[in-house]
Amino acid sequence: GSNLWTKKEYTDYEIQLDYQTSSEYYDTGVMLRGDGHQVQLGISGSLKKDMSACVYAPKDKRGSYPGQSEKGTEVLKPGQWNHLRVVLTGKRIQTFLNGEPCVDYTGVAISDKGPIGLQLHANHHMKIQFKNVTVKEL
Repeated sequence: GSNLWTKKEYTDYEIQLDYQTSSEYYDTGVMLRGDGHQVQLGISGSLKKDMSACVYAPKDKRGSYPGQSEKGTEVLKPGQWNHLRVVLTGKRIQTFLNGEPCVDYTGVAISDKGPIGLQLHANHHMKIQFKNVTVKEL
């Protein structure tokens, strides 16, 4: 398990990327401004269900996944390339999976500035590929 971090720290930005997995079980995501808030990709280890494009933010003390939607699971294309778009402005996190809006959540304890990370969760055997990663500062 590890995180691949940007060297630069970001405030407001839009990140877009494509990802694909051949694993039935995968638990990964995009870390937003450090490790406090994350957009989940795949199965939540704690909830044991797919939470793709949902916001994991236990530091907000609103439950582990205060930004939830079933839309990510509905539009997910298992085994194919999927397109994730995240817009982060101030404390507002908006997620889109394969062009469909999924979550619009306002964080509480999210950092004002920090690096972006691609996560590979520890203690899970999985394969994930990322490509076409772009970050646009807003």
